[in-house]
Amino acid sequence: MKASLRFRQSVARIHYVWIAALCFVASGCISDMTVWRYTPDSYSITSKPLTQKRLLVPPFKDSRPDSNINAETLATILPLGWLDYSLPEGLYPGQAMDVSGGKGIDSQQFKPKNNFARAAAEELHTSGLFKEVMFAPRDSEGDLVLYGEVMATHHHRTVVTYGVSVLGAYLWFIGLPVGTISNELEIEFQLEDRVTGAVLWRKKYQDRYKAIRWLYKSSREFNYDTLYKPMLRDVVKELKNHFPE
Repeated sequence: MKASLRFRQSVARIHYVWIAALCFVASGCISDMTVWRYTPDSYSITSKPLTQKRLLVPPFKDSRPDSNINAETLATILPLGWLDYSLPEGLYPGQAMDVSGGKGIDSQQFKPKNNFARAAAEELHTSGLFKEVMFAPRDSEGDLVLYGEVMATHHHRTVVTYGVSVLGAYLWFIGLPVGTISNELEIEFQLEDRVTGAVLWRKKYQDRYKAIRWLYKSSREFNYDTLYKPMLRDVVKELKNHFPE
């Protein structure tokens, strides 16, 4: 009888540690859950733009595959669990993804078609290359149009329990990694003459972020804005070469 009671108490302690560890993970103690916080670069002020043409940036085309798999709970019976999301906004259906410090859900949602297009418009406006840069929902104005196609925002996350099921939470507490996180971003740009439809410039970009997740060290869960920054820097450089002084 006493042995049975001790066994039940041991199981209860294990479950408590596992639940506590999952609460740490879910509350953002190991992750910065902010999704989108893009800020344009600073550029030197020029007396006049390189071209007097106006640039229109409509919402980007979304060509991402619709494939989301969540198998993190397998970590309770296997050495690891994982999730693979082609549409990471699906992690929080009907809710915003912008979470700061585990304090709650922000009102801003992750909308790739608009987020990436607006950031491109802001970056190109700040660069001073064009007479005017506009983000608009329809291809109705402007001399030039910058189209974008979001081809991948892949989000991969693992939870490692080291083959000891829920006891793996104890290993997290003593300093072993909780798992891994990776983001992949792939976007293609195309600049067209709005009147003739001629393609003036086209380029595809792809980059990836990878990190180890720790219980006591914060790591960013979503890094699409930081992956996007060097892409837009190169877009500005490429277009500057296309419209030389």
